[in-house]
Amino acid sequence: MPLILAVKNYKSYTAALKYVAWYLVLSAATQVISFALWKMSTNNYPILHIYTLLEYFVILSFYSAVLEGFISKLVTRLLLYAFLLFSVLDSLFIESVFSFNTYSRSIEALILITLAICWFIKIVGETEEERAGSQGINYINSGFFIYFSSSVIMFSYSSFIEKMSINSRLNVWTIHTFLVVQLYVLIFIGLWKAKKAR
Repeated sequence: MPLILAVKNYKSYTAALKYVAWYLVLSAATQVISFALWKMSTNNYPILHIYTLLEYFVILSFYSAVLEGFISKLVTRLLLYAFLLFSVLDSLFIESVFSFNTYSRSIEALILITLAICWFIKIVGETEEERAGSQGINYINSGFFIYFSSSVIMFSYSSFIEKMSINSRLNVWTIHTFLVVQLYVLIFIGLWKAKKAR
């Protein structure tokens, strides 16, 4: 649903909202490819490693746009290059590309949680008119904040989760699915609010 809205209104979006649209396209494409590999009984973890890099780049670009003037471009560039370097080293030398990339996913989540908090701090100093104009971003930011704040625990303990019984793992990933759904719902509301605010 949010993907359809994003594609439909893409040309009229600001740079920040275009990154959100790309995030939705990336997520959908990754889910389709991962599911196809799973159906073929092929390990789909390498796709997750690639997805983590691309997801981080797109969401960091979103925050770089909405936090412009609040966080310097130098800081966002450092966050980008440092994470990309660590993530590649993690996939090649620390954790296998055929296993869940626990460290990269956890660090990604912590960085994005911090940036989401920065947005909340930024809007405290804004006028009522400025806040009204950024209502859509507020919903999207809240979606990222809730999703990554909740998921960071699952990312950190993924190796432990994999050793659980099938039923227990299903319960954990059901919770994760619920978090993903709430993220998409908040993104949809955010995109809808941003469309109405124009």
